[in-house]
Amino acid sequence: LDVDAAGDENDANDRFGREFTSVGVSPPSDIRYEEGPGRVLLQWQNRDNNDTNRIELWRGNTVDDLRRIRTFRPSVTSFVDDGLTNDTTYFYALRTVRGGKSSVFSPLLTTRPTVFPAGEKISAPVLISPSDGLSGVPVPTNIVWSSVRGGDQYEVQIAEDASFQNLIHVHIVRDPGALFLPLSYNTTLRWRVRALNQTHTGPWSTTATFITTRSCAGTALQFNGTDAKATDASFAWNGGPVTVEYWTYVKRADRKTSSTFMIGASDNGANRFQAHVPWEDGVVYWDYGSVSDKGRISTTFGPYFDQWVHVALVSDGSSFKAIYFNGQLAASANEAGQPTGLTELTIGAMKNNQFFKGLVDEFRIWNVARSADEIRSTMFRRLPPPSENAKIVGCWRFDEGSGSTAKDAVRNRQLTLTSTTEWTASGATVACEDVSPLASPTFLAGVGSAPRQRDHRNQISWSSVATQRGAVWYDVEVADASGASIITSANNVTASSLQKVEYDLGELPADSTMNVRVRARSAYTQGPWVESTISTQVPCEGKVVRFSGGGERFTSTDFLFSGKAVTVEYWSLVTTDQLVRSVAFMAGEADNEQRRFQAHAPWDDKTYYWDYGNWREAGRVSASYEGSLGAWTHVALVSNGYDSMAVYLNGTLVKRSSFSDAPGTLKQLTIGGNPFSKNYHKGSMRDLRIWNVMRSAKQIRSGMHERIAEPRSNLIGSWLLDEGRGLQATDVSGRTGNAVSATEITWDDVTMKLMQAPAVVTGRRDVQRADTASYRARTTTDVSYLWTVSGGTLTSSNATNTIVVSWTGADSIGAVTLTRTWPGGCSDATTTTVRLYTTLDVASDVGHSSTNILVHPNPASDNCTVVWSGTERAVGFDVVDALGRVVYASHLIDGSALIDTQRLSSGSYTIRVTTERSVYAQRFVVQR
Repeated sequence: LDVDAAGDENDANDRFGREFTSVGVSPPSDIRYEEGPGRVLLQWQNRDNNDTNRIELWRGNTVDDLRRIRTFRPSVTSFVDDGLTNDTTYFYALRTVRGGKSSVFSPLLTTRPTVFPAGEKISAPVLISPSDGLSGVPVPTNIVWSSVRGGDQYEVQIAEDASFQNLIHVHIVRDPGALFLPLSYNTTLRWRVRALNQTHTGPWSTTATFITTRSCAGTALQFNGTDAKATDASFAWNGGPVTVEYWTYVKRADRKTSSTFMIGASDNGANRFQAHVPWEDGVVYWDYGSVSDKGRISTTFGPYFDQWVHVALVSDGSSFKAIYFNGQLAASANEAGQPTGLTELTIGAMKNNQFFKGLVDEFRIWNVARSADEIRSTMFRRLPPPSENAKIVGCWRFDEGSGSTAKDAVRNRQLTLTSTTEWTASGATVACEDVSPLASPTFLAGVGSAPRQRDHRNQISWSSVATQRGAVWYDVEVADASGASIITSANNVTASSLQKVEYDLGELPADSTMNVRVRARSAYTQGPWVESTISTQVPCEGKVVRFSGGGERFTSTDFLFSGKAVTVEYWSLVTTDQLVRSVAFMAGEADNEQRRFQAHAPWDDKTYYWDYGNWREAGRVSASYEGSLGAWTHVALVSNGYDSMAVYLNGTLVKRSSFSDAPGTLKQLTIGGNPFSKNYHKGSMRDLRIWNVMRSAKQIRSGMHERIAEPRSNLIGSWLLDEGRGLQATDVSGRTGNAVSATEITWDDVTMKLMQAPAVVTGRRDVQRADTASYRARTTTDVSYLWTVSGGTLTSSNATNTIVVSWTGADSIGAVTLTRTWPGGCSDATTTTVRLYTTLDVASDVGHSSTNILVHPNPASDNCTVVWSGTERAVGFDVVDALGRVVYASHLIDGSALIDTQRLSSGSYTIRVTTERSVYAQRFVVQR
């Protein structure tokens, strides 16, 4: 009698009375979502790496009408479902399918797409690398695109098909620039990017197609987990900095108690040099020194089973140790130990036990603690550059393919293999050729020991670097004088011309000397860093508000917060003798414990409490503030309103939760206390700003020294708190009314180097050519003014705090620059950028009316629908009045757009659709 059962994992044992094991399929877990305008952003995790799995996404308007809308490969763990109707409830669920098996559904998600205010309209990003048509692209590779003004998040899609239905990767990230992604060899792929914010979904970029490289790794060593190993008894190690790196492949089913390698003639837990990659629990343990005293660090290996992965194990022997996978930091610690007096290298075992089961290739040992950047620069190379040879203690390529020995490619030594150690084909990512590094750029302007002019913009330039294949982009970093703290950085800077690259570093700490460095990169290689100094001066003036804790405060009754995600930032000075039960700010017309939006900053126990939502449940996170007492400290409080809250001090993350709440819609902002609980702030504050997005660590760090004195996308309030006199704090974002105080306010001079303080200049930032616009600087006592204009002509005095400009320039960007000079000669400069738009020649357009533009009015509303039926891709859409002025601008989504004609007065208008090759127009009339 034969017996069979569905899902039986041991079909070879079909007999009467037998037992069998059937393993089910698990659905995706850790599912999270974020609602946005006409969209829902979904992210999840898959519980195993089985390539035959498929993930199904189901959606419905009720729990009973779920329909499958997309099927994904297991490499996809994010997706933006757009084209939805705002303020409509949608239900989502996911499940895993493997062949004929299906998992149960994940728990249902209930979502409601919503438009949150204050987001700027966004354009399409520009793809930088891999550029269209590029071949032989290394894997993993850097996916690089441009920053987009107003973009809060970016969705990156990589697919095998032109319609992007067969998606390979989908990533949603906050920081633009570069993603480092594993891809398949010798595969044609397509990629695209779009920007998102809380108010708009931007258009997709153009699509770039590229072909990945083939692998030239050759052979690797296969260890059987029983008795196979490779040894070198002559190898010696006596401590110091170290990096061990290699490629490995481990099947999830083969994990066991094992050591991938060991240095030492015997095992001593107090003097170890070995790694378990991984142990039977799926965790990587990196041992360097005493495992019970600073010598061990660990992290999960989970996502890297059943695939080739590059492992790098690093320690400086005293203050740092880390584990990297594919050049990305997986774990680190600011303490380390080191072993001494060890001999004998064993790969594949801990001497004669704990044998490893898996594959190893390209095994290297360095006598330095290499950075992530250095690891990535050589992990794909056949051999490290000869200039690095002095740092290499051993380098085994395992490319012999047969025999009982493996040669060290740099040193005159070899490993001896047991007879059970097998040669096998390698799947490691090793380039077929070692590409020469790019040339070094040369700084042209903006750097050096001479202090810069006092300006909130710090533009530098350097020479362009040429390459034969693909695009070149540049990494830029500014660090403090010690190099320990990165102030600002970018990894997607492109050349402004064939000769030079211009880049604005933004605002930097005042009265400081910093190091700025630049390097060139391409899809295939990179150049060395070039470094210089940059120095800033003491500001001419700086005021801050000081609260005594006695009840003085600013109140903005017009403030309105509506959303889930939030970031609050400000500079704070609280001394030990100012510790009270303090609230620095709060939003709301009452103190509702279930709907809080405030911070105890800090409380009298020296702890900072950030409350957002129900503070007794998921709406509070706290961190020690003791180390920040007595010093000006930049505080950033963030939450996505779904599952994360965090506190940053001086740009460094000090506490993060895996939970969050959200308070809902709140009116009124109080700066300086909670008037309902009578907990008032005691300390000094400056530059309070509130965003309705969750800003990233990089955005916080890069912007903490920036003075925001004008509207920004997603910024719902910015109070400089530097007026220096009076009872009013101005919201320079223009989103809400000013905050006022009913009692006297104390203003102090800044006592430390925060930043240069640009003048607060109001006036139009977007104008039509031939328009006239006025600009006004906030009055500053005893200051003389001098204005200059580019792209226009001053039609008023240039020496008062108000000017009038006639914009006549031919360029698309103009600027007004204000130089202020104080008694004694101290001066600073503030530059305001103005975008100039070309007016449409309406008369000439009438004769070029396009039949591809159709206008469909809606009799029941003030809306009309515009449909573009042309074959060319539309890249722009706007409405122009009879005087040639742009009065409405938007994006065409799937070839159509909705115009709210309530915003238009009666009269004749022209719809203009811009494609990559031409401009098309159609007239229409608004009648009331």
